[in-house]
Amino acid sequence: MRRRCAAAALLLTGAACGDSLPTPPSGNPPPDRPALLPTYRPSGHMAAGDVFVHLFEWKWTDIATECENVLGPAGVAAVQISPPQEHSVQPSHTWSER
Repeated sequence: MRRRCAAAALLLTGAACGDSLPTPPSGNPPPDRPALLPTYRPSGHMAAGDVFVHLFEWKWTDIATECENVLGPAGVAAVQISPPQEHSVQPSHTWSER
């Protein structure tokens, strides 16, 4: 019931403002990522080389692309990823049970 009320309130708010609600993007490609300026120089922790990022739930190919094209050139020292073992997705289990 709360979801219906929230959805109705959102629709009424959008209609009252005169704007149509934005449509979600279609397809799989992610939006363009911002690029660092060629004059970018790391500072602080990035300059010391002790920064790492979390790429949990990323595909292996996407991790490789991100590391080669973005993270490596930016000076990121390491990437932490999800464990590589397979898991079973069962309708009777929540997302956290792997």
